[in-house]
Amino acid sequence: CGVIEPLLPPRMDITNPNLSYIRFHGYGAKPWFNYNFSNAEIEKWAKEIKKLDGKVKKIGIYFNNHFSGYAAKNSLVLMKELKINPRNPPGSIKLTKIKKKSGAIPKNQTDLNKFFKK
Repeated sequence: CGVIEPLLPPRMDITNPNLSYIRFHGYGAKPWFNYNFSNAEIEKWAKEIKKLDGKVKKIGIYFNNHFSGYAAKNSLVLMKELKINPRNPPGSIKLTKIKKKSGAIPKNQTDLNKFFKK
């Protein structure tokens, strides 16, 4: 288990050989999770995560630094460092498709512009 935040030491102790959980909060002042990890920081953590390979069956990683989309950005950078391909590449995600599936906009609507026009 590893928690990346200002009040805990940066450790990744293996407490269960079946699953290791790493949670990136960040080092923001107020609050902690208002933080954008630099590429250098992510490269450093990727090296630490790679050390777990062969010692743990499965690793779960969660970015909690959700301000300004930092979690999504940082997770994509980490995935690239770890050579993991996203299930849905960022370019393939269409907001209108998501809105149609949820019923938030009519199925025959082709863009969000009509949704916002009065």
